[in-house]
Amino acid sequence: MSVIVAGAVVAVGVVVAVALRSGSDEGAPPAVNSVAGNFRACLVRSSAGSPVSTAVWEALRKAAGGRVNAQTFVAPPGPPGVPYLNGVVGVGCDVVVVAEPGFVPVVEKVAAKAQRQRFLVVGGGSAAGNVEVVADAAAVSGWIGGHAGG
Repeated sequence: MSVIVAGAVVAVGVVVAVALRSGSDEGAPPAVNSVAGNFRACLVRSSAGSPVSTAVWEALRKAAGGRVNAQTFVAPPGPPGVPYLNGVVGVGCDVVVVAEPGFVPVVEKVAAKAQRQRFLVVGGGSAAGNVEVVADAAAVSGWIGGHAGG
């Protein structure tokens, strides 16, 4: 019986030694890139998409060297209603970007009630406490870079 126990102890020792040795040969685990802490920019656009909203989308995707999570929300046909834009606000964007003139009145209504949400309107509209207005896609890129730490 003691021979069996001694054999089992030796076998366990060999398995542990092999496991420890093989683990040391692997090196450090690969780095993981977490995007959870990135700045989140959400573009609301029409189903047709305007040339301006397309340019803004490209600017958002390239913004701030990868420190921005860009999302696009395609509104139903026609200007989005207040409930739709409230839904976008509810997903937790750092900034909601609107690049189509028909959406500006809705942004102004929603922004008046959603004081903690930032809005960026491209090409026109009225600036308010939580609403900023920029001229074009290049200005969006600069704004995002400045707010996303880029």
